[in-house]
Amino acid sequence: MNILFMAGVSAIVIKLLAYFLFNKNNENLEFLQKHMPLLIMVVLVFYLYKDLEYAKLSSLSYIIAGFSALIIQILFKKSYFSIITATIIFYILKEIIFKV
Repeated sequence: MNILFMAGVSAIVIKLLAYFLFNKNNENLEFLQKHMPLLIMVVLVFYLYKDLEYAKLSSLSYIIAGFSALIIQILFKKSYFSIITATIIFYILKEIIFKV
């Protein structure tokens, strides 16, 4: 019961905090909208390399896919395109080329 109560209270507090911090004429919201996709890409790539065993040959697919995601993001500035393309590259490398 206490866990459900705290979850409800925290959900309400987060929504109220977002409402008051990011009203319509706020510069913070514009800054987040502009820079958030690149921040998400950086977090995803670092998370990818967190527990990677670099001595294995199959790790090369992770490395190539991560760098391809960053390069595609830098070139095209489209987050969804870079995530989907890097995922496709990763699965092609992992399942076809580096099948281990």
